[in-house]
Amino acid sequence: MSTTPSSSSASGLLPERAVPSVQVIPLRFTGSGSEYFRIWIVNSLLLVLTLGLYMPWARVRKLRYVYGNTVVQGVPLDFHGDPRKMFRGHAYISVLFMVYLLATNASPVAGLIAALILAALWPWLIHLSLRFRLAHTSWRGLRFAFTGQTRDAYVAFGPSAAVGALVLGSGAFVNPESDAPGLADMVNSAAVLVAVLLAPWLWHRIKTYQQSHLAYGRLVTRFKAPLRSFYGVVLKAGGLMLLGVALVGLAVFVELGWARGAPAMPSPGEMGSVLVFARLALVVFLVYLLFYVLATSYFRCQMQNLVWTNTGNRSIRFKSRLRLPTLAALTARNTLLLALTLGLYWPFAFIAMTRLRLEAVHLHTRVPLDALLAHNQGPVGETAGDAAGDIFGADLGL
Repeated sequence: MSTTPSSSSASGLLPERAVPSVQVIPLRFTGSGSEYFRIWIVNSLLLVLTLGLYMPWARVRKLRYVYGNTVVQGVPLDFHGDPRKMFRGHAYISVLFMVYLLATNASPVAGLIAALILAALWPWLIHLSLRFRLAHTSWRGLRFAFTGQTRDAYVAFGPSAAVGALVLGSGAFVNPESDAPGLADMVNSAAVLVAVLLAPWLWHRIKTYQQSHLAYGRLVTRFKAPLRSFYGVVLKAGGLMLLGVALVGLAVFVELGWARGAPAMPSPGEMGSVLVFARLALVVFLVYLLFYVLATSYFRCQMQNLVWTNTGNRSIRFKSRLRLPTLAALTARNTLLLALTLGLYWPFAFIAMTRLRLEAVHLHTRVPLDALLAHNQGPVGETAGDAAGDIFGADLGL
């Protein structure tokens, strides 16, 4: 679309030659663990009593609390989703998975066919989910929108769906009665290996589609992170995890005395006490926990910073400055307290993590946010209340 110096584009409100100063707007999160605990415990009880049928209402209560405590310039976000409409989407998706499970139990070939059908529908379902979530989210009365088209979803998610179908239906390629023993495991392992090797590329396609179509009024975001940066994050996080596994193996090797040439693992009686095994278990657990926390924290930290710092347009951009030491410390604390409380600390852990990750994000805008409301003519592309998404009520949690 061509523009003149006084016109505005679909992705921004700035005149082409205007270079105003940048205003930095932090996000704030005002939720508390004690408040959310009450929502979580009621949701959990009702989910158990209704055998999961309460899920849409539980999601709405959770989203309204989280969004209602996410504050931009003193005004919180709001979520307007109708749980009754979300229930329809929840029911449809549940039926799809039940059909897949039944087909898988019937025969590998039936499982493969069901996996292919599920893969064919998956990009469309995710497209509807993104439309539904954003169309029912607002700030200062103006709703967000997702401007991606269904065909773009198939281009972005098609490879992921195909790889998923390959992994889910890999058993159909092997006949356990006539093929060599162990071939099924080899085929499954090969399918999983392909998925792992392609994971950064697939994730980059997904995020490019998701982050390139976020709309508020006439503003539409774009995403510019290169593919190599995704591979860099995944490889470094994977390297940390492999280092942890190697150190666990080394700890076992040294602790059991294999380095001194012991012929076999000694029994508790030969060692004189079960304390040696307890010490070994403690060492293995601590080393694994250390590198699990480091690897997962590194991945989450770098991926959040990478994705959101590369999302925006000429008028407004996001900047994420999540710090690895802070995230790793909170992850370790949450993991320990979850173990000590048998999971009851989860609502407090969720709120603490949400606050840390949200407040690491800032808006850098060259346009006063009031101008977004003043220039609002509805989102670019289709209307915010996309009919198919609203009728289907799909919300897959993206």
